[in-house]
Amino acid sequence: MSVINNSYRQTYTHIENPTTTTINEQTQVESTPRSRSKRGIGAIHRRWPQNSTVTIGFIGTTPDQEALVKKGFSEFTPYINLTFKYVAGTDANIRVGHNDRPGLNGYSYVGTDARKAPTGKPTLFIDFNRKPEEIVATTIHEGLHAVGVLHEHQHPERTIEFDKAELLKRAEKLEDPEKTLTNNALDTIKPQKNGPIFTGYDQKSMTHYAFTSKELKGAPEIKKNTKLSLGDIELLSKKMYPIPPHPSREDSIKQLKATAVVQKLWPEHSKVTVSLYGMGDEQKKFVKHNIEKLQPHVNNHVVFTDQNDGDIRISLSADGTSWSQIGTDAKSTDTSQPTMGIHWDANKKKTARAVKHMFAKALGLTDITLPKKSA
Repeated sequence: MSVINNSYRQTYTHIENPTTTTINEQTQVESTPRSRSKRGIGAIHRRWPQNSTVTIGFIGTTPDQEALVKKGFSEFTPYINLTFKYVAGTDANIRVGHNDRPGLNGYSYVGTDARKAPTGKPTLFIDFNRKPEEIVATTIHEGLHAVGVLHEHQHPERTIEFDKAELLKRAEKLEDPEKTLTNNALDTIKPQKNGPIFTGYDQKSMTHYAFTSKELKGAPEIKKNTKLSLGDIELLSKKMYPIPPHPSREDSIKQLKATAVVQKLWPEHSKVTVSLYGMGDEQKKFVKHNIEKLQPHVNNHVVFTDQNDGDIRISLSADGTSWSQIGTDAKSTDTSQPTMGIHWDANKKKTARAVKHMFAKALGLTDITLPKKSA
């Protein structure tokens, strides 16, 4: 739960999917719900720099727990222009640790407020004593706060009306329940000239709390959301961290002068994850760089993952030749096996060319002609 107030003092609360932060966005109480129009709220002054690399580290966690956190972050990575890099040590931009407050699912600093956290201490907290799918859902919620997204149920154009007495029952075990409730549910975030930015109110948002019908004065209940909504994606990809539009499938084929194996193309504008393994760090960097040079000309959004279960899994070739399965044929290959192999030639230009041609084939495009700037 993020805390909306005017001070820099940290406040901890627990209503639903709790997080914590202190942000400098003013609030106001709206007693009458407004009509619906848009979706989402972003704290623009707490965004990480555009197109930057944000490091994520772990404190006191196990490999299995870290894998669940990475899975949560990977759910919204395709819709932002940030690159997440997982690092060892305690000096990462975002530091994930165990929740230290009983009863909380998790909490997080909002965006660059993480810079104010004590050195070497977590900035995002997760209760790992729950089911894996619950941990992933909490990570998505807290991860959105960590990149600057605010609580959706505090949208100034929300269409819900609260029964304060019913909500107080949920907050009764907290210190100063009424103040906590006001700051984290009853108040709405006030529009200001220089932020935050709003898309429209969206009850399906991952940052919207669940509420019972009684808490909503008899209106239909709002269930807990476990997946990104279209509104979340709109806020992230168009307002918070806009990414360049991908070419249409037809334009992609035209730009690359490619032959498309239509029945094996990945869905248009879909995310395709890529795993690199069996390589040294410099080799991974080289392969990633050459795939990224191809990205402006392809229809799919390519996302690299540290896990070995990507849609396209690239390793070094064992037989002296570069090869790739065609497009979605990769789905029929066991996830423990590569779907593309690169022969590492002493001539770097040949290797770079092989990476681009084989990766295009992995997307379902064969016989491509590389644009000069991508060759």
